[in-house]
Amino acid sequence: FETLYSSNGFQVDGDEDLDLTPPNTPQLESPANGNDTSDTEIEFTWSREDVPGTAERDSIFIYSNESLQELTTKALGANKTHIETLTPGTYFWLVRAYDAAGNESEASTTFNFTINN
Repeated sequence: FETLYSSNGFQVDGDEDLDLTPPNTPQLESPANGNDTSDTEIEFTWSREDVPGTAERDSIFIYSNESLQELTTKALGANKTHIETLTPGTYFWLVRAYDAAGNESEASTTFNFTINN
């Protein structure tokens, strides 16, 4: 048997303004890793240099276990800070950045701190 074979090609002209660059990875600042406090109102701070392109936002994740399975709080950070009132215990936290184009950063390192009774 013989079949006819034909080949067609095409080219996709992409959007030259398409943002494919993920935000920089946030660097945690406070509460410092291993910190102990008696305050239940905690101010979280971190730094991250913005990448030119689409708007970026940071999400903070606060867990109550080291395996990061028990999420206590997920919130948006404003100006690389977030204030949360927590009960006594040990917490683990990290931050990840996202942009409006759908890119996301690597997760920051994970810090832990303890609120004493």
